[in-house]
Amino acid sequence: MRDELARLQAIVRRRRHALGAVGVALLALGACAGVGVTRLWQQLGSCRAKLVESRQELSALARADGDTRRASLEEPGDEPGAWSDHFTITMYTARSAAYGKTNDGFTATMLKAEPHRRIVAVDPRLIPYHSKVWIEGLGWYNAEDCGGAIKGLRLDVMATSHRDAMQFGRQRRRVVVLPPGGGRA
Repeated sequence: MRDELARLQAIVRRRRHALGAVGVALLALGACAGVGVTRLWQQLGSCRAKLVESRQELSALARADGDTRRASLEEPGDEPGAWSDHFTITMYTARSAAYGKTNDGFTATMLKAEPHRRIVAVDPRLIPYHSKVWIEGLGWYNAEDCGGAIKGLRLDVMATSHRDAMQFGRQRRRVVVLPPGGGRA
């Protein structure tokens, strides 16, 4: 989510700089074409309003991301049908050439492979697809993918970047699984 927030902030900065350049260009074109300065200022005002709207959306996204992170880290209570164990956790990145020719940008359940969906690859013989998976220190994830090396008590969390995945490495953590219908697969 941090990468997405940084990307949106960069877009807002580029729009702000472009808006200044567009304003100067509009004034020059308007003078040459005989369009009134008043009309050009109205159009520039409209562009500024869109920029303000973009900033507000970005601020709302940042606030929502913070709320989601706090809520997702809360340890689950006694959910009916939930079970827990200690798993080996690794991370992977979506659409990486390292995962071979079958990596088409979609998960095993045909969702678009995007980190903001909080996807975890599981062994579907142990954890059914569409289960909710809580990982100690990381929060809640959705069991929507699988992998050739993900067997038994192993999970592969979709990371936002290759660097994040490599820094995370391989860790052993407590995991709570909440299957869609309750109970173990």
